[in-house]
Parts: sequence; C-alpha cells; structure tokens
Amino acid sequence: MGVAESGSAVEAVRFFTPTSADPLFAQAFELGESQSKFLGMLPREAWREYADKQTILVAVSAHDHADDTPLSALGYAAFRLPRNEVALAHLVVDPSARSRGIARQLVEELSRRFNNRRGISAHCRRDYPAHKMWPHLGFVALGERVGRSLQGHRLTYWWKDHGYPDLMSWQGSAASSVLPVVIDVNVFLDLHGIDTSSRATVTRSLFENQLDGRIEPLITPELLNEIDRRRDTVQRERLRRLAAAYPPLSVEPARLAAARQSLRAALDSPPERQRDISDLEHVAYAAAVGIQVVVTQDDIARRRLGQAAREATGIELVSPGQLVSLVDQAEDAPAYWPVSLLGTGYAVREASVTDVAHLMRFLDTSTGEKRGSFHRELERLAGRHPRSHQLLYTDPDGEPIALLGVGMHDGVLEASLLRLRPSALQASLAAQMVARIRELAGEYAAGAIRVTDKRPHPSISAALLADGFGVAAERLVALTSPALCTVSDLASVVERCRGALAADEQSALKPLLQTSRDLATNHSPALIAGLERQMRPIRVIDARLENWLVPIKPHFATELFNAPPQLFDRSPELGISIEHVYYRGGSSGETAPARILWYVSAPVQTVIGCSDLIEVIDDQPDALYKRFRRLGVYNRQQVRAVANGRSTVRALHVINTEVFPRPVPYARLLLLAAATCQPLRLVSASRINQDLFADVMREGRCG
Repeated sequence: MGVAESGSAVEAVRFFTPTSADPLFAQAFELGESQSKFLGMLPREAWREYADKQTILVAVSAHDHADDTPLSALGYAAFRLPRNEVALAHLVVDPSARSRGIARQLVEELSRRFNNRRGISAHCRRDYPAHKMWPHLGFVALGERVGRSLQGHRLTYWWKDHGYPDLMSWQGSAASSVLPVVIDVNVFLDLHGIDTSSRATVTRSLFENQLDGRIEPLITPELLNEIDRRRDTVQRERLRRLAAAYPPLSVEPARLAAARQSLRAALDSPPERQRDISDLEHVAYAAAVGIQVVVTQDDIARRRLGQAAREATGIELVSPGQLVSLVDQAEDAPAYWPVSLLGTGYAVREASVTDVAHLMRFLDTSTGEKRGSFHRELERLAGRHPRSHQLLYTDPDGEPIALLGVGMHDGVLEASLLRLRPSALQASLAAQMVARIRELAGEYAAGAIRVTDKRPHPSISAALLADGFGVAAERLVALTSPALCTVSDLASVVERCRGALAADEQSALKPLLQTSRDLATNHSPALIAGLERQMRPIRVIDARLENWLVPIKPHFATELFNAPPQLFDRSPELGISIEHVYYRGGSSGETAPARILWYVSAPVQTVIGCSDLIEVIDDQPDALYKRFRRLGVYNRQQVRAVANGRSTVRALHVINTEVFPRPVPYARLLLLAAATCQPLRLVSASRINQDLFADVMREGRCG
C-alpha cells in the first residue's frame, strides 16, 4: 500500500475528491496501476465505485492553477467507510513527490474530514517497504494475519485512533490510593518472562510483592509498535495477547501531538533512532492522558529524556526500583493532594452556548449512552438556569476535564451529569466536585441531594460514598441543610430534609437518621461532628464541640483558602480545597473533633471562614512536613522555623472549609465577643464559647 516517505520537507497541498469523469481520477488510476505490485489488481469498475462514493482523496500542489498550470496528482488515498471507521484501501504517493510529506497530509486530511469516526484502519504486507511508514503516520500495529496470496505473506493490521474511548478504555484508576504508571517495553518484557536476566527477576519481584495493589501498570499504543518490530512471528503474537490484557489508553490526537511537540521543544536535539522515538512516544501518551509516571529500565532514556519530560509535562521517568521509593513517598502524604491544584491554571465556569462541542466530549458511548439523550439533558439544564448549572472544569491548557450538571427539583438538588475525563488528578477533582455540590445545595437551601446521572464517573461515585451518600435503587442520595440549629431542633430539621426523598431513599440513610435520634440523649462530640459532615453545611450551634478562633497570616490564608482572593489567575472553586494543614509552634489545648474559625491577622483583620478540625498531631518538624507536605503551604524550612527551638510542631488537619460570603471584620468581631462575654486573644489559637461561634457563623453567612 504505497511506499514509505522520508525527509522533513513538507509541500503545501490542496485536496479534491474527483468523480470518474474528472482528469484527476484518471491520474489517480494511472498512479495506482503503476504501483500494482504493492497494491494488487483493482478492477476499473471498482475504481469507478470509489469515485461515485466520493471515497478517493487526491492531493495536488497548492501552487497548481496559480499560473494556469493543470492540476497534477501528487498522491491519493482510496478508502471505504464501514461501520464507524475509515478503512484505507490505497495510500499512494507519486515517486517524484516522495519525501515531501504527502502521505502524512493525506492521512491527516482523512482524520480531519472523518473525525467523528473511531479511527483509520489499513492492512499492509510486512515485506513491503511501506511497512515501516505507518508508525510515522500515527498508526499502531494491532495484529497480523496470513494474506490471501499463494505465498501466504503476512499482513499487519494498522490503526490510527481518533481518541474515542470504548468500554475497554482506561477511565482512570478506580481507587485514588492506586498510582497509574506507564511501563515501557523493557519493563513489559521483564514482567511477562520474556527476559530471564537477574534484572528481570528483580523487576517481577518488585511488582508482585512491594508494588502489588499500590500501582496500576498501563501500556501505551507505542508498545504495540515495538512488539511489531520483533522478528519472531510466534513471539509477536504471544506478546500481543499479553498486551491485550491491559486497558487501552484512548488519546485525543490533538493532545498527543501537543505533548509530543512540547517534549521535542524541550530536548537539545530531536530523537533519530527508532528506540529513542518510541521512548518519547511513551512519555507523550502518558502526558496526553494525565499520567505522571513512566517506568523504564533504560538508563540512557532516563538521562536523555528525564529533564525534558519533567519540565515540559511534569512526568517523572523512573526505574522499577525508583518507583518503589516514589510510591512510598506518595503514601506518606494523605491521598488527597489539593495543593497540586492551587495556582496551576485549573478553572471552572458556567458552560455557554459556545461550549457544545466541549460538553459533547463527555458523552459516555462506552456504556451505550445515546447522543440524543445526552444532548437533551444538556438542553434541559440550560433551559432551567439559574435554578440549574452546567459547570465545565478545564485544565491549564483550556482542555475540558470534568462536567458537573445540577438542578433543583421539588426541594432536592439533583446531580444529573457527573463526568470526568481520564486524568491523574481525577480523585482530587472528584472530591472538589462533591464539595461544590454541597455548596450549591446550601445556596439553594435544598433539603436533600439526589444523583440522577446513570453513568457517573467511578471516581465521583467513590467520593460521594466517602462523603456520606447512601445507595438507594442504584441512586446515591444525601441529606443537606444550611441551618444553624440547636440539638433540640435537630430532629425536626432532619425530618424536613428527609421528607423531600422517597421512602426507599430514606431507607438508604438509616445510619444518619439513627444518629439524629441518638443525639436527643447522647450529645457525643463525635456523633455531632459526623452528622455535620454528612449534612453539610448544617451547624449545630450548641453542640458539645470545641470551637476555636485561630489567627492566620494573610498570605497563608490566601494560599490555603483563596481568602482574601488572589489577584493572579486562579479558580476560587478549585482553590478552596476540602483538606488542609496549618502548622503551629505551640499548643493551646486543641483536640479533635472541633471547629475552627479563621481570623486573618493585620492588615486584613477579618474572620474569613470555618473548618472542621479532624486531627491534631504533634511531631518533629521534618516528620510533619513529610507527612503533610501536600496539604500545607509551608516548605520544610518554614515548618522548622515554626518550632522556634522546640522539638515538636503542631499540625491542625482540617477539612470542608466554608469561606464566608460576608467575612466578619475585626470591629464587628469585638462587638459580638462583648455581647457574648467572650474575651478575645488574637495572638494565638483560643477556645471560644458557643454563643460567639453561632453569632460569627450567622454574620459570615448572612451579614
């Protein structure tokens, strides 16, 4: 099927789809006949059928016709459109036009015209010169078979993917505690017993013992091309069967091209050897789907590509031994890493009419979702605004990575679209989205939350369950209330909230309902803290929970909570993370569970919000920094400085920070404290009474 091209010069071309009466058709026919030893014989009638169906694409020089020069075919592609793909029958370039990028441009034009199809397929004999061309055009060798020739020549099946996931595609790690990693061909061979060296034995031992259940090994499509280059037919088939057990990475071509270009730009010189090109491709694929670790045995690749990968894509190239250390370090910190989102350019906004193409990318065809029903849900949400939202989350490149669709119905906030695209940050994004659902429920004064999306992303479902949602008839439900109530009023508040749900949905929340009843006689701080989290943003103002007023410097408040807001570009919704750590040099008697009001010191002098204190830890500065470095904004030196000569530092571990819409200024705080007979001490953390806590909460929420 055509002849391979080489060289880097690219000629500008135009494209035509000629009819059988067009002179370009005759030129394409003659060009095809001249290459019949590579293409096989195709009857003239079959040629006419391709022309009648407009499935011959001819490339001509962009300069033809500029000076009345007749059009001259530089190359052509003849194709079919079976099922949901483009099947290449011929891809031919005139011998005089080779090495000018004609074949690549023909393939790219087919991808552009038929980007709504899954991809482009082709079959090519392994002994033809064109066999080595296909990877350079973006194709992957998926398999091979014996052809129909008398000699039984083997044909390779090539595929150029358009990035549409199917049921088998990787959708991100199911558990946030599992680290997704890309393995290269050398590690793949080690793991599957092809390499019997001592190094391979060590690799298998690491993956089977120390890393089992802690990582998710993945392969990129480029590994299939590396398998295809092996000479032994039996071994190729065996390795392909092994590779088929890994979930395929579905990658959008534009994202892959952008990652590839970033890597090449960061290198001193572009890779020339085939193995070096494959190394770069593994990193580019990982970057395109948001995986942050590539594991390779190749020391040279790590030295040559490591810095460029880190600077251009944030990816670490590690050996199997280094991977163990990296996973150990990651597990020393809590699984949720919100600091990685702060100041990175991630954003969330209300989707507009110009975002339809972005929104449709969240259509879940892998589970049989129909385009029409998905589009109707988008239309329904758009038509109910402002009682509904379509929130589109984007990464620093502006690419859509998450979609949250919610709307009110009979006092219940219904989440009808909970979608994520594969990303190494998806566990963090899922937790952020659940927190946003709770915030919206409070804004609408909803009594309950119901998930109506039949295809929520698994990471979001996991985050909802961790947040206290119950399962009822395959739906997830929760109670919620913005009330500031007393323990004695709590039962009636819960009754009002649960009245918005059906009987089977109420049954799914039996543990929460039982807790609300138990609180009538048992005012356990742990029970109240648990109920407040499961019914956020409710606050029980006379609870036997400790309430603390903690001073924090303005720049730390900004970095932790985005309050006061930063002047540079950062999304408030993603900046307000659900989990943080604040370091203190002394001990004022804080214990968990408790609640913290944050007082931003001079020159701001304002109470900006409230957090749930879930853990108080005293430890050596370096040990605390290692454990919580992902959740705090202090660097190692700052944590040491907090100790101020002491052997230990105190870490306050908080979650679910509510930033007040109406911060309480210092002057108002003084008046509220005087009215509740609460002396103020704003130089360090101080315990405050229930009345002052309740008054500050009212002021912060309502003014």
